[in-house]
Amino acid sequence: PHTPFQWMAQDSVALFEQKIRFLIHNLPQKNVKMNYRDPRVSFLEDVLSRGDRRLSTAIVKAWQNGAGFDAWTDHFNWGAWQKAFEETGIDPERVTRERREDEPLPWDHIVKGITKKYLRQEYVRALSGAITADCKYTVCNLCGLMHLPGCRDVLKRGTRETASTSDEMLIDRALHPIYHWKKDIPENSEAGRASASRAEPIGEACWYRLSYEKRGLVRFLGHLDLLNMVLRAFRRLKLPLVYSRGFSPHPRISPGPPLALGFESLAEYLDVQLTGEEFENLPESLNGILPEGLRFLAVKKFSGRPEAIASLLDETGYTIYFGEKFPSDPSVFSDFMNRAEVEVIRFHKKKSERLDIRPFVKALQFDEKTKSLRVETRFINGKTVKLKELFSALFTERPDYFAESTVIRTGLWALRSGKRLTPMEV
Repeated sequence: PHTPFQWMAQDSVALFEQKIRFLIHNLPQKNVKMNYRDPRVSFLEDVLSRGDRRLSTAIVKAWQNGAGFDAWTDHFNWGAWQKAFEETGIDPERVTRERREDEPLPWDHIVKGITKKYLRQEYVRALSGAITADCKYTVCNLCGLMHLPGCRDVLKRGTRETASTSDEMLIDRALHPIYHWKKDIPENSEAGRASASRAEPIGEACWYRLSYEKRGLVRFLGHLDLLNMVLRAFRRLKLPLVYSRGFSPHPRISPGPPLALGFESLAEYLDVQLTGEEFENLPESLNGILPEGLRFLAVKKFSGRPEAIASLLDETGYTIYFGEKFPSDPSVFSDFMNRAEVEVIRFHKKKSERLDIRPFVKALQFDEKTKSLRVETRFINGKTVKLKELFSALFTERPDYFAESTVIRTGLWALRSGKRLTPMEV
């Protein structure tokens, strides 16, 4: 909906499967990794996005038939949806069919600004292989949004060769909807400047190390989601990020070791490369726009590129709060420390391995008053013990104590001349 291809038919499940088999059998076996979705999921998504309001009853029926959390492969219940469509008299094949140009569409009453006439013109152009240039770099495409303030600002920032040329192209575009825009963007255009600015930083580029804590509900953000949130905050502050070179430039950000989902932390770190002025007040600026629980503490500037956080670390510390549910004898911790070897099975995607976790555990200190456990672990050749593995070894009968506990990472340290230093002190 609301795209030039809203009139096209969706491929059937059988045709999707045929295309997937074709690719599997014809792509090279080496150096090519092929990913694809379940064709039934894609078909269902199209039905839900292109159907009318009668689909609401089908959705309720599917839920009553046992459907739920269908975005996950292991929960997808195709039979429940088929039965729901049958019970409500909805034909999925009719919903996903090709639409006539003059046919009313279920989403026509939703006005997004772009005209249906423009979408139809773009549909015809797409079938002929014509290219429509980005209006930020050439001229207005007359899509219907040109009267909105935001669109006018974009057009003002766009680069045009001359005002007269722009006027002529606008008239030509209005009179000839199949007009084929030139593919070459002028060298002095905004597009050229944008790619150049990412490849060549303006001014001196320096690395900055930031420390932050992750508390409260933010602990349920995964490692990559958290990095994306921080990156959006950087962009919102319009920080002069330095980008990597190559076909797909990325901001130069180097995080510390990932924190397991659900863990809180008082000591997290990341490195970022920026250009321009000093950034002593960067933590305060970030804290003003980030959600509660994610709080930056300090920033440190490096003259050269610092050693990666993950590679300089030697030890880490955690505090685990069991609460009143702790049922075991605290002697299990001293018994563990007195053992010479503690073997667990570490599972990987395609294999498993036996691992002695005892060398990774430096200390276990239980506080009877607070029902908390202080854990200190070591990094050895880039590896360390997972707390879930430690719990499975400590509580063989009830390893689920781990899920019922509150875990806080309290420190990450490098050992230098017998002293513990944080990444901010190295």
